[in-house]
Amino acid sequence: MKKEDILYKWLMGKALTQTQLQELESKPAYEEYKKMLDYAGYFKAPALSNSTSASLIERAKKQKRRKRILTWVSSAAAVLIIALGAFWFTQQNLVLIDTANAQQKSLELPDGSLAKLNAGSQIQYHSNKWKKERQLQLKGEAYFEVKKGQKFSVQTPIGRVEVLGTAFNVKQRQNFFDVTCFEGLVRVIKEQDTLALSGGQSVSFYKEEYTTSQIIDAAPSWLTGQSKFKRVPLILVIQEIERQYDVKVLRKNIDLEKNSYFTGSFTHSNLDMALRSVCIPFGLTYHIDGKSVNLSEQKN
Repeated sequence: MKKEDILYKWLMGKALTQTQLQELESKPAYEEYKKMLDYAGYFKAPALSNSTSASLIERAKKQKRRKRILTWVSSAAAVLIIALGAFWFTQQNLVLIDTANAQQKSLELPDGSLAKLNAGSQIQYHSNKWKKERQLQLKGEAYFEVKKGQKFSVQTPIGRVEVLGTAFNVKQRQNFFDVTCFEGLVRVIKEQDTLALSGGQSVSFYKEEYTTSQIIDAAPSWLTGQSKFKRVPLILVIQEIERQYDVKVLRKNIDLEKNSYFTGSFTHSNLDMALRSVCIPFGLTYHIDGKSVNLSEQKN
């Protein structure tokens, strides 16, 4: 019997077998279910005292009406508790992993697939659904090495990536979406566009346009302490510096969102060198002040 069916029988006061009761009591959320059931007890009808008054018939009519109302309230409470229990059960099985700025994490997924999160990223999935569908949500950037098997899906706020077993990188930052396939075959889905990428191919979506390119790397550069870009909007590159070094870049009176694209790389180990690599090609100067970086345009 499904866990939800056992929970339903228990909440409705129906008898459970010893095995079913032990299974329910072994769940981490059992104590929460008990609290909700105890709370429902407040909706039960109070005991009615006997009366010897002349209005016994009228009292009986009122009691009958009250019983109908309390029966409805008790039924509504039971439905509410079952809904709360189902919600609690779902939340208990939600796995969420995230990274702060200047932090990376590696994790093993339930099927043995590997995921590595870049700085300022988040992955979440339901562990109880993983056997049926290998599906997770991603915000930010992550590299995956997927075990062969049924479809593996990565959903981002912009688009989706589907594979059977391969190595690939997904990056979603604001309205920028980039997928790189290092091995195997992946399918990229964004609104009406669907593209198939094989090992050594990459696609980038920005606003309403997308571009494809060939790569020679065997893995994403950020895994080895370097961020590489090929015609990426400058504003996104500056934001990646903020993310990798946990700094705030102040750019007063500088429009980084104009049509400026950066091709190149910066290191994750030296902030001064990283800023120099990105700023000099655009005629920008900078001043590092603790956790702040002040950008300005070079004076002629």
